[in-house]
Amino acid sequence: MGMANGQRLQGQPVELINKALKLDPENPKALELAGSAAFEVKNYSQAITYWQKLMQKTPPDSELAQALSQRINEAKSLAGTAAK
Repeated sequence: MGMANGQRLQGQPVELINKALKLDPENPKALELAGSAAFEVKNYSQAITYWQKLMQKTPPDSELAQALSQRINEAKSLAGTAAK
């Protein structure tokens, strides 16, 4: 649905993500998408929270862990910039 929405997760896609998290707060795909949706609207601290939660469930040497680490670092950097 996000792909059909011009690569954006806002609107109905984020509503579905939130429903998925209510049903299963530990769902890896929902956590990843929720982090991306928060990042999209510049809510970097929320994005970091979702991605760190997912990181705890991810094997440390996996590609996903590396990608999450990069996303978290980018969000932290942008959060610091936004705070100034």
